[in-house]
Amino acid sequence: MQNLNDKSWYRLLKVIFVIAFLLIQIISIGGTAFILSAESVISPQTVEKVGQLVKDIYPQYQDMQNENFGRKIYEKSYGLWSDFTYYISYSGYNTQISKDGKVFDKIKIEYQGKFNRLQIIGFCLIPLTMVSIIFWLVSRIFFYVVAKDKFLSGRLVNMLKKPFTKKFNVKR
Repeated sequence: MQNLNDKSWYRLLKVIFVIAFLLIQIISIGGTAFILSAESVISPQTVEKVGQLVKDIYPQYQDMQNENFGRKIYEKSYGLWSDFTYYISYSGYNTQISKDGKVFDKIKIEYQGKFNRLQIIGFCLIPLTMVSIIFWLVSRIFFYVVAKDKFLSGRLVNMLKKPFTKKFNVKR
């Protein structure tokens, strides 16, 4: 090992290895966080408002809770859902619905993130762990091939052996 540290190609390889490790960690964690934060779902408040609006128009559904009723409409009858909601508002787009001479405002669909920050952090631990394990394996293979070290040696082996070995006081 001492001989390798004296060689410039080995020091350059260590620098490249560390830079690659950090770069891949940043890309994998950043990509995971970006993808997960881009996931969105319709907010429960929107679902509840749609349920209330439909119940105001059709009084025979008064016995159901607003959010459950709105979710049921979204899942079972998307045509009815689209009659009571709109995505964007621009001039000329009808944001009202009329029924029996009464006019009701349609509900603007609002979205919220599918995952909270704690869940995103938890999911980011997966690529962090995977990349770390892969780079650790690559370093161990390098030392096994180039430096002819044992594949598993040193503190890690001692740490892994400790729970499985017991010291017995045997008198001879």
